[in-house]
Amino acid sequence: MKKIYLILSILLFTTEAFTQINFEKGYYINNDGKKIEGFIKNQDWKNNPSKFIFKTNSNQLEGKNILIEDAAEFGIYNVSKYVRENVDIDRTSSKYEDLTTSLEPNYKVETLYLRVLIEGEKSLAIYEDGSLNRFFIKHLNSKYEPLVYKKYLVGENVAENTKFRQQLWVALRSLCIQETELVKLQYNRTSLKSLFIKYYNCNDKAFTHYNPKRDVLNVSLRLGLNSSSLSMKN
Repeated sequence: MKKIYLILSILLFTTEAFTQINFEKGYYINNDGKKIEGFIKNQDWKNNPSKFIFKTNSNQLEGKNILIEDAAEFGIYNVSKYVRENVDIDRTSSKYEDLTTSLEPNYKVETLYLRVLIEGEKSLAIYEDGSLNRFFIKHLNSKYEPLVYKKYLVGENVAENTKFRQQLWVALRSLCIQETELVKLQYNRTSLKSLFIKYYNCNDKAFTHYNPKRDVLNVSLRLGLNSSSLSMKN
């Protein structure tokens, strides 16, 4: 029984330590293209932010709100990077009761912070807002454009516009990426990141993989729970 209490205490302590919101070393780039170093409050954003809290040094008592209109980019070193982009985004719900018979996305231009997932000559970014997940691709020296995916109705049946597969086939075509791989490619973060990483590794090209702490925390907690269950069983 003492072992069980010890394991639970360790798990609670670890969870609390990971979930504390701290200021971490980061930067932002203002509208004049100047890079300003300092500390950013790591709020482990589930939804893409439209502002962030910044300190020029760690001794400041309070940080300053930097709005999206004032910073073209910001990031926390070794954790995350956000870029301001004017992008076409379709906010159509994927719930059955909200679906329409149109296969074309209902795009509107919005100024958003996109979270960069993979960065290189071909970059992948995501925008999250509640249950909404939209992915974007960028070719070197160009702007981010949406990877097209939309559910729609054909009669009472749900169909899918999966143009994103064709887009990725054109963008990532190589000896390592076969067209057959894309036929069943899913429109989600895990599948898309894996494809990009495979492209870079196989072609021996440099890239940056931004891995948010939230993902690391989830893995750590799962490992901790599995270990505790095993210990209690033994």
